[in-house]
Amino acid sequence: MKSKLFLALALAACTPSLHAATTLLDNTSAGANSAASLATSTTRSIAFGFSTGSVGYSLNSIKFATGGSSSGEQTGNSVTLSLFSGLTPSGSPIASQTFTDIVFTGLLNNPNQYIYDQNLSAAFTVNPNSDYSLVFSSSGNTSGGILTATGNASLSDGTSGATYGGRSFSSNSGDTWSARFPSSTPYLKLTATSSVPEPSTSLLLALGAGGLLTRRRTSRKA
Repeated sequence: MKSKLFLALALAACTPSLHAATTLLDNTSAGANSAASLATSTTRSIAFGFSTGSVGYSLNSIKFATGGSSSGEQTGNSVTLSLFSGLTPSGSPIASQTFTDIVFTGLLNNPNQYIYDQNLSAAFTVNPNSDYSLVFSSSGNTSGGILTATGNASLSDGTSGATYGGRSFSSNSGDTWSARFPSSTPYLKLTATSSVPEPSTSLLLALGAGGLLTRRRTSRKA
C-alpha cells in the first residue's frame, strides 16, 4: 500500500508541469504602433516566424492588434491565422483558425481600441527545436493590417526558449514570400502549454519509480 502511495505522489508531482501555461513570445507592454499591410487584396498574407527551444508546446492563445492606412473603420472582416513549418512558410498548414468581426481602422494614433485576445484550437502544436511561421490572411479587400510593436520591441521570452525569426509578406496566396525582416516585430503575445514534463518533474517521477522498485526488492528478500 505504501509503495503504491509513493508512486501516486510522484505522478502527482509530475502532472502540473504537463499543464503549466507559459508565455512563448510577448512584447505587448510596449504598446502598438503602425500597421503592417495585411490584405490589399485577398491574396496578400503576412507571416511571423519563430523558433522553439528544448520543449514542445500546445499553443493556447494569441494576442494581436489591427490598424489601417485609411480614414474611418472597416468592420465585419475575417482574419485567418495558420501555423506552418519553417521561418518562411512551406507546405500545407499544420493548423488554421478564422477569427470573425475583426475591425481595421485608420486611427493609428490610437490603435489599442482594436486589440484581440483569441483562444487557439488544440491543433496548434509545435515541436521542440523547430522553426515555425504564424500566417495572417484576410478574406476581403482591406487597407488594414496587423500592428507592429512600438519601437519594434523585442519579441522573446527568457523562460520558454522561443525566439522571434522575423516578418515576411506574400502577395500571391503564399506561392512566394519576401525576404524576412528580423527587426520588424508585431504587437504580439503567444501563450502555450508545455507538452512534455520539465526536467525537474521528470526527475521526481524517476525517483518515485526507483523507490518503488527498491521497496519491492526488499519485500521479496524478506
